[in-house]
Amino acid sequence: MSRDFEASFVVNELDPTLWFNIVRDESDIKYATTQLALDYKDLQDAIGGEPIEVAIANPEKERTIKHEVLDIFYDADLLRQRSRRFLGRACWLFSNGRSFVSLEPAAEVEADAKSHQEWIDRSKRLLTQSSSGSGDCFKLLQYSAAS
Repeated sequence: MSRDFEASFVVNELDPTLWFNIVRDESDIKYATTQLALDYKDLQDAIGGEPIEVAIANPEKERTIKHEVLDIFYDADLLRQRSRRFLGRACWLFSNGRSFVSLEPAAEVEADAKSHQEWIDRSKRLLTQSSSGSGDCFKLLQYSAAS
């Protein structure tokens, strides 16, 4: 999105906080997707060619495998958080039509949260009141509460 905005008048009209948050989220998404591929390779290397039951029987390998799995969880969570915020923000912006360039940042979407669930809970009201296309912006996130 930032490259598209950069090549248009929008870059000069958009609120700087929104602009930098878009760029930051794009950067984090790119980082997380790159890291996930590397994390999985590191996990495969840590397991070696052994069956997982054999690999985790070795305490040193078990520690390394656990570390690699935690890296995967961290980067997957970063990707999930930033992707949803990016998509929610984009939907909210475009739901405002051409006047989106004059919008100020919505704290419900922009503020960093202590957890992904906190962000979901905080942004839900704004995103359910915004729509682009055939559904509201919250449904676009494909979020369903755990049962």
